[in-house]
Amino acid sequence: MKKLTDEEIQKLLEQSLNIPDELDGDDDTKAYQLLFDGLREEPEAGLPYNFSKKVVAQVQHARNHRQDVKLYVFMAIGIVFGVAIVAAFIAVFNYKAGVQLVTILDTYKWVVIFMIAGVLGIQYLDQGLLKKRKGLV
Repeated sequence: MKKLTDEEIQKLLEQSLNIPDELDGDDDTKAYQLLFDGLREEPEAGLPYNFSKKVVAQVQHARNHRQDVKLYVFMAIGIVFGVAIVAAFIAVFNYKAGVQLVTILDTYKWVVIFMIAGVLGIQYLDQGLLKKRKGLV
């Protein structure tokens, strides 16, 4: 009796032809029959097992991002108010020095803005690298 090759068994099953009776008990034929029967069934429409974990991770990431943005905004406001308070104290105790400080800040405002942006950028990158190192991102 001739044994069917894998390709021949696949062709028979794909075309829904009857497998000859003498080959019906063959292990390869049974395995292919089980495989094709399993592939004909539609998979269950459901959520993956780690779906809730992924959702929680995304919500936590969004929450952390909002908190980080708040931190950076408060840092920028704090730096600006800190410089303003120092300038006000200098102006109160030594008017000439206060005027000079305001003039210098006006002259070099872009340098001051760049420095504030640099401090915030370093803080942002530092936090990002720490989170990546800890595996939180």
